[in-house]
Amino acid sequence: ACLIFLLVLVAVVAGTPMLRFASVLTRHGDRTPLKIFPNTLANWNGQLGVLTTVGEKQHYDLGQYYRKRYVDEHGLLSPYYDEKEVYLRSTNKQRTLESAK
Repeated sequence: ACLIFLLVLVAVVAGTPMLRFASVLTRHGDRTPLKIFPNTLANWNGQLGVLTTVGEKQHYDLGQYYRKRYVDEHGLLSPYYDEKEVYLRSTNKQRTLESAK
């Protein structure tokens, strides 16, 4: 499951509410276990603690949602990536770096 924290600042311009700022905190997507316990029934052949294909899809869908909301609906961001408009921060773990893409 994803944890999402959203802080939104809305200003009233000429009597119309207008989105001026958004801060989003998102936890990494679905991942493989960090360690395998004895007698577990699951078979994890890949690396431990990395995003699964489900986790990758979760963040792709989340990115589509953010684009619709902050680019298309509110015009808060440019339609093309501009590093001056977005600040990303992540730990140096594969799952969090992949989630931040």
